[in-house]
Amino acid sequence: MIEVNFSRSILLLALITRLVGGELVALSYVLLAGYALLGRVQVIQSLALLCFFSVLGGDIALMKPSDSSVLRYIPIMGATVSILLRSRASITRGSLSVSLVVLATLCLGVFLLIHSILFSQVSDVSILKSVLWVTVMVVLLVAWRGLSDLEHDRLQRQLFGALVESMLVSLPFLVIPNIGYSTNGYGFQGIFDQPQVFGLAMATLAACFIGRLSRPVQYRWLEMFLLLLCLGLLLMSEARTAGFALMLAVIGTPIIFFVFRGNARSLFRSLTWMCTILIVVWFSFSDQLSKFAFKRGDAVDITETLEESRGILMFPMITNILENPMSGIGFGVGSIPSERYVNRDNILGLPSGAPVEKGILPLAVIEELGAPGFLAFAFWLWMMFRRSYRAGFYPFLVLSIIFLMNLGEATFFSTGGIGLFFLIMFTWSVTAKGRSIYKLSE
Repeated sequence: MIEVNFSRSILLLALITRLVGGELVALSYVLLAGYALLGRVQVIQSLALLCFFSVLGGDIALMKPSDSSVLRYIPIMGATVSILLRSRASITRGSLSVSLVVLATLCLGVFLLIHSILFSQVSDVSILKSVLWVTVMVVLLVAWRGLSDLEHDRLQRQLFGALVESMLVSLPFLVIPNIGYSTNGYGFQGIFDQPQVFGLAMATLAACFIGRLSRPVQYRWLEMFLLLLCLGLLLMSEARTAGFALMLAVIGTPIIFFVFRGNARSLFRSLTWMCTILIVVWFSFSDQLSKFAFKRGDAVDITETLEESRGILMFPMITNILENPMSGIGFGVGSIPSERYVNRDNILGLPSGAPVEKGILPLAVIEELGAPGFLAFAFWLWMMFRRSYRAGFYPFLVLSIIFLMNLGEATFFSTGGIGLFFLIMFTWSVTAKGRSIYKLSE
């Protein structure tokens, strides 16, 4: 009990110092790093809170973006050290095991590193991003896999509860427009820094609610009410990428999952639930749906909407693919040379961050890694989907919506902000059940 209270005290103090801001901000990140050293559960919790720190709205918690990009490395280092210490203990006992997904991720990481050195147009940026992404991915996979079944399920429910709490805490800002709509004046963002981030979070939460329909829940009526509330807030965010991804996931995932399993009864039950939800949403938000789909543009159908919203990102990517079909331009490198801004350390000149915006994940992978890199990533992703499919409908639905959202908002290779949360949920869905391993002999 004393240990639990101590752990909670660290998290609470980290949150308070982050909200207070000023000179105490750095302390909050150090506290997260220290908390990660306590165990595998704490590793995932610290990275989840790091994500929350990154997406908090500027009117709620103030911080300079440059400070955030540097300080986020501290908890990631703490999480990495924590996993290395526990892996060292396993080696000492002769009980170390490496799962197939971890092995595949390490192989993908080696490919990214070699590609960054040989072909990247901004090598130091690509090396930084590839090492960082692979490190975070492996840390999360090893942490999730090292949990007991009870810890695994309990931690997932904690993350689900955190999303619900974020939604409920955001509700008061519906009537405080200078905070709730501060980014653009029309898209609701709640306590987050952008409507798009809020929409992606609400779509993920909605997928969790829908996925939980396949599990026994004590207060089903309450979850259905919260699901409807979540969908309403998603529409108010006007985050079309999140909305379309959720729609595709709700329609396509049950068909794929249950058809391949040959379970007609479960398929019928799932489709009945999905159709009921869609009908209720349509009659509850029909006016908002039309406004949501076409926003404030002149598009008259979905194709024109896609070109209007993502064309500015797609066309430079396509140009780069045609010019560098095999080698690519480099992992994490921006599409337009003049916009490849890099934050660098003032002392050594090393890159500390290089933000890029790309709309469609498959195009981004081909552009950055070329055709061979795309095939390597596709094979790795297929392995992840296969493991998630074996884990059950709920994990498979969560992984599916994360992938579908990346078809319009490529955040999968991001280790900060909402991208980090996607990685946390992605690795949960992959490690939920059926852990096939290679034993490493002494």
